Amino acid sequence: MVVGKCVAAYPIQEDALETGELDYANGAALVPYSIAGNSLGLPAVTIPVGYDKLGFPIGLQFMGRPWSEATLINFVYAMQAIFRPEYRKPKIYYNLIRR
Repeated sequence: MVVGKCVAAYPIQEDALETGELDYANGAALVPYSIAGNSLGLPAVTIPVGYDKLGFPIGLQFMGRPWSEATLINFVYAMQAIFRPEYRKPKIYYNLIRR
C-alpha cells in the first residue's frame, strides 16, 4: 500500500535569507508528515507535482510498507512522468549534477 500527502512550500522569511536560520513555525507544521515514517521505519519519498497560486512548489509525499522501497521508486518514477511537464526551475538554481 502506498499513501500520499500533498503540501505546498512556505515562503522563506527575509531574516532567514541573511542568517540561513530555519523558520521554526512553518517547519514544525511539516513534522507530522515525517514522524510516522521515522518512528516505524517506513520508506518514504517526495516528488514535485506542481505549484500553488503564489507559485510555490507543491510536493507529494508517498509512504509505503516496510521493505517496499522498490515499489515506491517504481511508483514515483511513473508519477514523475505525469507531472514532469509542470516542473520549472526556481529563480535561484544550482545544478549539482552536471550532465
